[in-house]
Amino acid sequence: DVLGNTNQWQNAMEVSNEGIEVELVGDIIRRKELSWRTRFNISRNWNRFVKSYTGMDEGVWVIGRPLQGLYVYDDIGFVQNQKEVPQYSLPNGTLQYLQTPSLAGAGQYYIPGMRALKDINGDGRVSTGDKYYAGSVLPVAHGGWVHELRWKNIDLNLLLSYNLGRKLINQYVRTSL
Repeated sequence: DVLGNTNQWQNAMEVSNEGIEVELVGDIIRRKELSWRTRFNISRNWNRFVKSYTGMDEGVWVIGRPLQGLYVYDDIGFVQNQKEVPQYSLPNGTLQYLQTPSLAGAGQYYIPGMRALKDINGDGRVSTGDKYYAGSVLPVAHGGWVHELRWKNIDLNLLLSYNLGRKLINQYVRTSL
C-alpha cells in the first residue's frame, strides 16, 4: 500500500438469519357507521453463528448456536455450614476449598450463608470459564393481536403482544439476596 497501511477490512464472520411470518386479517363487522377488524400475527426467527475467519468459536459466539446466547453459572444452592463449603482435590490428594468468583479477580473462599456455584471446568475456582450455555434469548415465536373498532368518528384500537418460549434471567432475585 502506498500509504503504508498494513491492515484491511474484511467480512470475517458469517451469521445466518432466517424467519417466517404469518398474518390473518378478518372483518367481523362492516357497516357504514360501525366496523370491527381484527388482525393476528405470529412470527419465528432463527439466527446462528455460521463461520468465523479462524474456522473456530470466537469467545461466546459458538459455531452453530444463536448469537444471543445466555451463559450462566450453575447455582448449587446456599452453603449452610462449614461442612458444605465446596472443596476439590489437589493432584497430591489434599483437599482445598473452592474459590468464589470475585469482582477484583482474586477469588475468596466460600463461607456459610453464601450461594455456591459449580466449578464446571474443575480448576478449583469459579470463573467465567465455568459458565454454560443455557439457551437463547430469542423467543420460539412472537407476535400480536390487534382489534380496530370504528363507530362514526370514534376509533378504538387494542393491541396485545406476546412472546413464547423465551429464555430470561431474573436479575432481581440475584441482586436482592
